[in-house]
Amino acid sequence: MRLGTCFLDQNKVTDSYNLDPCLRLDPVRKNYLLLGDSHAAALWLALSQSLPEVNVMQANVGGCEPTLHHSGPGLCRKVMDYVFQTYLPSHTVQALILEADWNSGSIVPLEETLDWARVHQVPVIVMGCVPSYDAPLARLLAYSVAWHESDLASKHLVQEDGILDVRLRAVVEGKWHVPFVSLYDSLCEGGRCIEYADAARTIPLMNDGDHFNPPGALFVVRRLVVNGELR
Repeated sequence: MRLGTCFLDQNKVTDSYNLDPCLRLDPVRKNYLLLGDSHAAALWLALSQSLPEVNVMQANVGGCEPTLHHSGPGLCRKVMDYVFQTYLPSHTVQALILEADWNSGSIVPLEETLDWARVHQVPVIVMGCVPSYDAPLARLLAYSVAWHESDLASKHLVQEDGILDVRLRAVVEGKWHVPFVSLYDSLCEGGRCIEYADAARTIPLMNDGDHFNPPGALFVVRRLVVNGELR
C-alpha cells in the first residue's frame, strides 16, 4: 500500500508529506494515476505488477473519496485540491483511476468530478464497489471450514454493495460514457462471491471485511486484465 508515502493516513499525517515521488511521470510508458482511499491503495501493487507497460502513480488518503470538492480543512482536501487544481492541469496522464469505499452519497460528487475531467480532457476509469462482509472474511472462512458450513461467508455478504455498484455503472457508463470497472461483478454472481485468491482455497481474498489483501488484489486485477476490462 506504501502507507506513509503514497498512501497517507489523515489521522497521523499533518503537513509533512511529499507526493512528488508518487506522481513522477514515466517518459516511456503510459501513466495512470490511482486516486482514492484505502480501497484504492490496496490495489496499487497488483495494478503495477499486472500492467507492466503502465507507470501506475498513486495518491491515496485513508477515508478520502477521489472527488473534486471536500468540505472542511484536512489532509483529504489538501491532497485532492493539489491533484485537481495543480497536478492534473499541468501533467498529462493516460488514465485517472478513481476508486473508493463508495456509498450512495458519493454519486453527486463523483458526477461533479467526471464533469471536471471532461472539461479538462482527463481520461477517467472508475472502479466500482468492493464486495464487503459484515465480519473479517478470513475469520468467516476459518469458521466455515471448522463448522463444515461452506456458505457461511456468503451469508455475511453485504448485499447493498451490489445494488450500489449497479447504480454507479448506470451513472458512469450510461450518463457520462466513462469506462467503469466492476470489481463486484468480476467476483460475484447470484448472491455469492469468489472468496479465495488461489485454486487450492487456502488464501482468503481479504483479511478484513472489505480490503483486498495482496494475493486477493492480484487475483482480481489479473482477472480484470484477462477479461479485457483493464489494459
